[in-house]
Formats: sequence, C-alpha cells, structure tokens
Amino acid sequence: MSYKLQNINNLSLNQVFSFLLFFILIISSCSPTKYIKEDEYFFKGYKIEADDKRVMDYYPEDYVKQKPNKKVLRFYPYASIYNIVDPAKQEIREEKWKPKEDEKNRKRLEKGKETKEKFKISRWLRKIGEAPVVFSTVQTHKSSQQITTMLKNKGYFNAKTTDSIEYIKAKKTASVKYIIKAGKPYTINKYTDSIEDPEVAKLVHNYFKTSQIKSGENVDVSYFDAERVKITELLLENGYYRFSKEYIFFEVDTFIGNHQSDVLITIKSPVIIDENGEKTIIPHQKYIFKDLAIFPDYQPAAIIENKNNQAITYDTVPGKNNIKFLIAKKNKYTKAVLTRGLTITADSIYRASKAKSSFTYYSSLANFRLINFDLSEPIGFQAKNDSGYYYLNTNIKLTPLTPQSFTVELEGNTTAGKFGMATNFLYQHLNIFGGAEILELKFKVELNNQDQSAALTNSYFSETEYGVNATIRFPNLLMPFSSKSFYLKYFPKTAFSLGYNFRYNASYKRAIFTTTYGYDWRSSNSITHQLNPLEFSSVVMSDMDYTYLEDLMTSGQFVEKYDHMILGGSYTYTYNSQNIKKSRDFQFLRIKFDIAGNLLNLFHKLTNAEKLGYGEYQKTVLTTLFTDSLTTDQIQGKIDYLDTNYPSFYTLFNIPYAQYVKTEIDFRYYQIFGSKNQLVYRINPGVILPYGNSFYSPQERRFFLGGASSMRAWPARQLGPGTYRDDSLNTYQYGDLKLEMNLEYRFKLFWMVEGALFADAGNIWSLSKYEPIPEKKFELDRFYKELALGGGLGFRLDFTFFVFRFDFGFKLYDPSIPDGSKWLGMSAFEKDQWTFNFGIGYPF
Repeated sequence: MSYKLQNINNLSLNQVFSFLLFFILIISSCSPTKYIKEDEYFFKGYKIEADDKRVMDYYPEDYVKQKPNKKVLRFYPYASIYNIVDPAKQEIREEKWKPKEDEKNRKRLEKGKETKEKFKISRWLRKIGEAPVVFSTVQTHKSSQQITTMLKNKGYFNAKTTDSIEYIKAKKTASVKYIIKAGKPYTINKYTDSIEDPEVAKLVHNYFKTSQIKSGENVDVSYFDAERVKITELLLENGYYRFSKEYIFFEVDTFIGNHQSDVLITIKSPVIIDENGEKTIIPHQKYIFKDLAIFPDYQPAAIIENKNNQAITYDTVPGKNNIKFLIAKKNKYTKAVLTRGLTITADSIYRASKAKSSFTYYSSLANFRLINFDLSEPIGFQAKNDSGYYYLNTNIKLTPLTPQSFTVELEGNTTAGKFGMATNFLYQHLNIFGGAEILELKFKVELNNQDQSAALTNSYFSETEYGVNATIRFPNLLMPFSSKSFYLKYFPKTAFSLGYNFRYNASYKRAIFTTTYGYDWRSSNSITHQLNPLEFSSVVMSDMDYTYLEDLMTSGQFVEKYDHMILGGSYTYTYNSQNIKKSRDFQFLRIKFDIAGNLLNLFHKLTNAEKLGYGEYQKTVLTTLFTDSLTTDQIQGKIDYLDTNYPSFYTLFNIPYAQYVKTEIDFRYYQIFGSKNQLVYRINPGVILPYGNSFYSPQERRFFLGGASSMRAWPARQLGPGTYRDDSLNTYQYGDLKLEMNLEYRFKLFWMVEGALFADAGNIWSLSKYEPIPEKKFELDRFYKELALGGGLGFRLDFTFFVFRFDFGFKLYDPSIPDGSKWLGMSAFEKDQWTFNFGIGYPF
C-alpha cells in the first residue's frame, strides 16, 4: 500500500534532516580505529592480482580467511557504531551488572525459565555494530596458502601466491594485496582405467564415451570429483545399491613432461575378511526391489513415547502389484493416491532415480510432515539363483500433517490519507476427499473510508467489500487425455477455483465472479510452468451514481469498467537460477501470455449472431445522465452517433465479452556483493492488444504503475498514461502498454535493519485508436521523452520469515508537468513530491 505525504512541512523536514545529520556526526566521530591498540592495525581490506586472468574465474576471494568490516559508501558505519562504546568502560560495567544478573537468572532456571540479559544501550550498540577487524599476519599468510592450494587443485601445479602488506601508521590501518603467479597449467594427455569388476567395467567404459574429461583439459580436481559422482550415479542406476564413490580413485602422473599428465582411474571391488583373517575380493552386488510396504499413518513419536516397550501393531491391507499397506489406526488416504507416483515395482532392478522419483512424488503432495524410505536386506535371504541379484525390502513410512487448519489475518490500508481495514479468514483441508486434495477457502470483509463525502447511510465507512474464494488442488492431471510418462516425470497438479466479490459504496455496486481451471508443474529445479486453459470472469455494475457516471464518461473509462466478461486462457513460464546454498549472481525470468474471446467470437460468427451497437450498449447510462438536460430525440441522437462512429460487438447474455492478446515479461538480475549487499536490475514490459470483438481492453487486464512495488515516487495507479495528468487522485489510470525499469542497491545497516537506494523509470500508454485524449496515446517518436523517473531510499526490517519494507520515493522527472519544469531536482521537497510506501517482502 502507499501513502502520499500530503502534509509534510518545512519544519518537519528540517527536523528529519537535523536528526540524520546529528546521527551521522556521532558515528563519524567514532572512528573504527579509535580503540585499536598501539601495536595493532585496523584491517581496511584486500585486493587480488593475477598474471593469468583466467584464475579469477575460480573466485580466489572465497579463500581469503580474514574479511574486512562491512563498508557503505567508503565508510565503516558498523565498526563506528561498535566504537561508540568504550570497551574498557564497558568491561567495568559488565563486572558491575553480572552478579545481579547471575542471581536473577539462577532463580529463573530454578523455575524452569530461560535466562535473560537486561537491555542496556551500550550492549545494544555493540550488538547492532560490528567489532573492528584487527589485522592478522597469520590469517593473511594462511590465505595465501589456501589460494595456492586451490590453484594446484585446478591444475596450476607451479602456482605461487604472495602477500604484500601496506601499513599506514598515521591512520593505524593495514591493507593486503595478494599476488598470484599462476604459471602454466597442466593438462591431460591420456585417460586410462583399471577396473577389477568386469560387469562394472562394461558399464563404465560405455559411459567414458560421453565423459567430459578429455585430452587437453586442465588437471582439475573438481572434474575428478564430478566424475566420481557421475560414475557412482551410473552404477546406482543399474542395481548396485551398495556402491559408493569411495571405491573410485584417481592417480595423476606429471612426469611425462611439457606440462602434461596421464590420468589413471581405478575402481576397486569390495573385500571381505573371513574368520581366519583371509581377504577375498568379491564382485559388486546387484539388487532388486522385493517386498513393498506403505505406512500411510506412521507416527515415530508414538514409538518413542511407548513406555511399555510394546510393538505397535499394524493391520495389513493388500494392494495391487505386490504392494501392501500397513495401517496403525485408520487410513484416510485412497490406495490410488498412495501408489499413483510410485515408480518402484516389485522384482524390478534397483535404480536410485526410481527411489528418488517416488520420494519426490510424496513430497509433492504437501500432505506429509515426514517421508522416510527404509531400504533393507531381508535376513536369511540369498541371491537369486538365476541372476545373482540380492533382495531389497522397501518400507515407505509417511507421517501426515494435521489435515485441517485455519488462519485469521487482519489488514490495514491507507491511500491519500484515508484509512481502511480488512479481515481474512482462511481455512485449509489437506485431504478433503481422501485423495490428498487440498481445499482452501478464503473469506474477506474489507471496510474503507476513502471518501467521506460519499459515505454510506448510517455507516462510518464509505465503501464495503465482501469476497469468498474456493480453490481445490488435485495431485494428478485431470484432462480428457493424459500421458503417464509426463505425469511420472513432473507430477503436475490440477487446480480449480471459484470466486465471488461484491463491493458497494455511494457511487456504485459491483459484482465480480471468477473461475479458473488449470495445471502447474516443475520441469527442473529452476523452471516452473502454469497452464490455465480456462479463465472466466464477469463484471456487473449497478446503481451507479450520476456524478460517478459523469466522471467515467469524461475520463473515457466507462467502456472498460462497465459490464463485461472474459473467457480465455493463459500460460506462465518462470525461470529462477537462484541457489540458496551459494551466494552467487542469479537471474529471474517470468513470461506470461494471455488470450481471450476467440472461441466465443468463432461461435458467434458461425451462428451469424447479431451484434450490439455501442450506442445501444450505453443507452441506459445515457438516459440516466441526460434525462433532465436533453430531450428524448437528442439522447437518441447521441446513441445513433456512437453506433455510427464506434464498432459494434457480440454479446453473451446481453453482456459484451472481451477479445484480446496480452503478454508481460519480468526479467531481473541479482548481482551479489557479499552476504548482505546486492544490486538488482529489473525490466518489466507488457502489452495488451484488443481485437475482433473488442476495441478496448478490460480494465482489470490493463497495466498500471505506482505504489509499493513499481514506480514508488507515485501513488498506486496515478502515473500516466503518457503525459496525461489528473490531480484529483480520484480516478485510477490504466494503459495498454507498459515499460518499467528498476535499479535497487540493497545493503546491510545494522542488527535486522537493511537499507536500499533505488531508481525507477517507466510509464504506461494507450494503444486504442478510439482513445479520446491524445496525451495518453503511445507515439514511437516521443515515448522515450515520456518515461517518468523517480528515486529514493528505503529501510527494511528483516525478521527472517518476513520483511517489513518502508520506502521513501521522490519524483525526479515527471512527464505530466508542462515543458520546462519536468525535472524537479531539489524542488521536489518544496512541491510535495514525496511518496511513502509500506510493504511486506521485497518489491522484486
């Protein structure tokens, strides 16, 4: 939500800037070197130089053991905040506080309570600050050794890393330069193997045909590690359940000269020792799945809490394909949902991918708290005589989540200084029909007080909204035709939703009905898809006030807001390369494509249906508006004019339906600097093109800018289109074409507080040839001059599970202002061009 600061005066701004200046002076007066001892130095930072730029691709900075304090704009604010407190005086204070705190905590422990530390401002400053890093020559030399070791592992066997230390005694600082002399890397000359087990050798030799380790490649240890993993995966996929990468060894011979090496891969076989201590080499054993048992209500806590050491009894229920179900209490899941994604079958060869796929299936159901695949060799069984395979029993133990839950959410909102409130009640059932279907019900009541002049009779609030939405997700693919192989590969879900929303105020009543039917699936760890072949919505307006109708007609928004329906579908592709285990740059891309109205339009054309004239469509409204000012003939003249000058369209149940194509792209690049600092680039274009049965786009499908997550210097839906300007703030603005670009630098401040500096650029435009206002239209030769520009700063409170965001945006370039004054500069403070935004989570 956004709130425009309408009443900020010069005095309050001066107070804010005075406080910030005072705080900056306090921090700057506490130098990070203030309490550094005479024989010590503050560590400013380091640089890395290399004679071979290729080695920088191996991130040698990750091997530097001593890191400097966090820096913001060439300063060290965290170390300065820490140094506000004198450490010697703090030590005396702690000695004084400790006896009393220890006594209180002793009493708390006796009562079974946790210990507490009393809040003190000096303690708080040291917690939110960061202790100055004292330079260490030992850590520096270890870093050089670590970098050298890393380079040797990459094939640079003659690499050397030296460190050059620069001391500035006057400032009590030290900095380091790491100098890498990589030398020429060793490459692979010949790649041979020694494999004791002939069956294993046959598989591995076939794999070597596609191996990435080739002659001419660097002798890179990471390649060998990857090779060990791939060979292990290959054998685990061909029945070798007990195989591990510890059986694989690499030997590198560097004595052949010319910086080349011969590589020998050895795969050992298991060794058993008999009772006499004799060692015998045996082949690697192959396994097949044998007995399959599913525990759908397994409760490990019940086993732990069993004080009588009595075994829990299970009822055995047979199933298809030699699967049995062991039930402790009452199975609430159908057999079909418990076996639909199970790719393990009895008497089939052990394949790790099958076990992993089955595990993924149960995880995708979102119904189980714990999932455990217990594989074991049955006692007393021997290898099958005809093939030599050993048996594996498989017990799949599923611990269900609590099936039903509800949540109550309270919301507050503010727009243009007016306040509102909302309550959401959410109910969820994880297994409504016994097939792991997830039912979600959401009830919403919202009360707004946006316009006191339009307050409802006997009500404090000017606007009331009720809504209900029901969604059910099925863990399978519900469609006339389906592919079992596709399902077992991606485990797609089917979702069906129904929603109804009713809003009323003194200006109008509006009812919206929506329904969606679609599928979603994940094709890889980074790619997801959502396909909705059916999306239907209808908007019906009634009891519209004369003034409201007049505003809609004047602004040209009547046709896009009045009664209409949408029948179409959409597809969304999402790519996210983020790896939460690695702090590396990553990309995010979402492409959405919508299309609507084609089937209805084809049906009406084939049946030669009659069209409704635009004037007839507005007849009731025109009569309402002009009954007191125009004669019946004059009103009919307006209707005839609209019928003649605007296209007619087909209707369904006397309501026009939209026909359009729409696409939107959201691309982001996250450049990571350390653990908490990052620079985020974003570009977000979109276009909607009406055609056929529509000469306009429905408003809920059009684009808007402004608010907490886009152009933050403008209130929500108040920017554009083009150079159009509406100072009333009562009419929201929409467009057919959107172009938005964002740049945001995020950095850690202290404690859980993060900071951000951002710049936003963009605008929306109308593409309709029937657009009555020229300033709203998109023109190729001028659109770049109509891109609005805003900037600002923000603060975020990171509570780990959610982030509270506060952004202050101000306008730098406003295209709606007359020529000569579009660039605002510092005049933004005088012209009240600030906008405050509050949000939960990051804007993008």
